Amino acid sequence: MMKDETHDTGERQPGGGSMSMMYLLFEEKGELPSANVLYAKIEERGYKFEIGRDGNDDSPTRHFHLFLPEYTVDFADKKGMPYQLLMIDFTEIEKPLGSETDRTQFETPGGAELLDACKWQVFVSDFASSTHPAQTRARILSDWLEIALDLFPDCKAVWFDGSRNVMTAGALRHNPYRGANRIFHGAVNVRFFNIEGTKDMLVDTLGLQVFGIPDVQFHFHDLDPNRIVKFAGDIAMYQFENDVPINDGETVDGFYADDNPGKDIRWKCQYEISLLEPEREVLDVNTGANASGNREKE
Repeated sequence: MMKDETHDTGERQPGGGSMSMMYLLFEEKGELPSANVLYAKIEERGYKFEIGRDGNDDSPTRHFHLFLPEYTVDFADKKGMPYQLLMIDFTEIEKPLGSETDRTQFETPGGAELLDACKWQVFVSDFASSTHPAQTRARILSDWLEIALDLFPDCKAVWFDGSRNVMTAGALRHNPYRGANRIFHGAVNVRFFNIEGTKDMLVDTLGLQVFGIPDVQFHFHDLDPNRIVKFAGDIAMYQFENDVPINDGETVDGFYADDNPGKDIRWKCQYEISLLEPEREVLDVNTGANASGNREKE
């Protein structure tokens, strides 16, 4: 659903992130690995850990709950809270993953059919982690996901709840990114929408909000959407790598519809609430003469 466009010119208030919920998807039910196998994989990645209540008792659903004591944050009511990792046993998927709108935005060919073919899921996530630096979280989560994929060779795909995106397990095992940026391969989705009844288009990213970073949004017309999609992804990566350096009211290099290299143009950026759901903070890039919506005249 698209909202009326408004521009809040007040001071930006940074928001916190949220749990990064990822679901490994399977056609058939399997079993969690033994604790020793899992712990060895974590140690291979160089992590020190402490064991929470690991679910290897008489509970109906097994799970692993681990603490990383080298990564802590302080809260008002508790100091030194460690970063935590979760893995929850196979559960049956009770309803289709992804809304009708979500299923139009998958980069993975046949993504909707892949989701429907998988009947079982294993939940992997972090916990008590939203206040950690974005790149720290992204690096740990990327490692955690890769550990899980190593442990489950029959995994078919992964559903990223924060980006409403699905990726094949094979694509994730051959991640083209390195370091903390690996999280962009699935956990950040660049979406494209044609606005019905108009020549307007909207491109936004989804997933950065999980890490406490505003997503990126373009509402425009008469520009190459493929170029805008790439630009949105580039800005998202720049914001992530550099701790959100673009301030409210600053500009970025733009381009004209006729792509005249002899012309210089700057596009103004502003933090506001997203036009499309889920509601979240975004960095809106105003494409000037090619901008759409009810924008203030400058």
